[in-house]
Amino acid sequence: MDLVVQFDCVTTGRAGPAACGIVAIDAQTARRVHEVGCYLGQTPTPQVAQFEALGRSLELAVQFAPSRVDLRCANELLIRQVTGASPISDEREQGLFEQMIAALLRFDSWQISMRGEEDDRRPTELAERALAEAGEVVDLHHAEAHAQQHESHTGVPQWTVRLLEDPGPDCPARCRAGTVYPLGPDTPAGLCVHAARVALADGPLGWSDPQQRRMTSVCPVCEAPLQIDRVNREG
Repeated sequence: MDLVVQFDCVTTGRAGPAACGIVAIDAQTARRVHEVGCYLGQTPTPQVAQFEALGRSLELAVQFAPSRVDLRCANELLIRQVTGASPISDEREQGLFEQMIAALLRFDSWQISMRGEEDDRRPTELAERALAEAGEVVDLHHAEAHAQQHESHTGVPQWTVRLLEDPGPDCPARCRAGTVYPLGPDTPAGLCVHAARVALADGPLGWSDPQQRRMTSVCPVCEAPLQIDRVNREG
């Protein structure tokens, strides 16, 4: 059996409670064979939480005894660290990394890559639900952890997002039309987690044209249109 394991991690800030969502899919039939949301408890950094989410994903994968595992997540830094493309300086992350490698060796073949647009969005929903059921308030989405991987570099593109229309009562954060939220190394509290996720996925980090300055997208929950603008950071 070949298994696709999609996972996502949600944190409430730079340090604090975290949760992950995991969906296992039979690669041959494209059928979900298992899904779960896991509360990870207090984590010292969002990246440690990412490693813990990967660990939970591998624990789940082992139960199906697959010959091949295709891991997909939304954290580029985690992928680079697991594949050896980026160094690991944090001792806690290093310890978790060694555990992950030992677990990966149990499979005949494995790979880890970014979740694409065609991938299931269920892991994010499961993670957010697990955090909410634990009584934690999601002030900052995993988007902050995703952005943190860039904050030690100069010349990092930042961008802003604002709602072009009032989202109405469907917005969990009660965002207001016209409010400008700066994203990048500093993801603001108060921005709807669903809008933040879209702004990260559709933002400048994924634009092929370095001269592109603006695009519009839509929040998947309230369907309010979003305007995303690039703001170059001084390096």
